[in-house]
Amino acid sequence: MVFPVRAAIVAVVIVVMVIVTIVVFTMLIMWTPVVITPVIMRLPPVMVAPAAAVPVMPVVILVANLQFYRQVRE
Repeated sequence: MVFPVRAAIVAVVIVVMVIVTIVVFTMLIMWTPVVITPVIMRLPPVMVAPAAAVPVMPVVILVANLQFYRQVRE
C-alpha cells in the first residue's frame, strides 16, 4: 500500500537530508586531525615526515580567515 505524498513534502525532506549530510561530513573532516594525531605521535619520524608535507585542510584555513575579516569589517 502506497500512501499519497505531496511533492513539496518530498522536496523538503530531500533538502533537509542534503543539509544534514553536508553538516555530518563537515564535522567528520574537522574532527579527523583530532582522531589521527594520537596515532601519528606513535609512528617513527621517518613515516610521519612525508605525510606532514601534504597540506591537510587549506580550505578550512581560508574559511576561517574570511570569517575573521567579515567580523573585523562589521
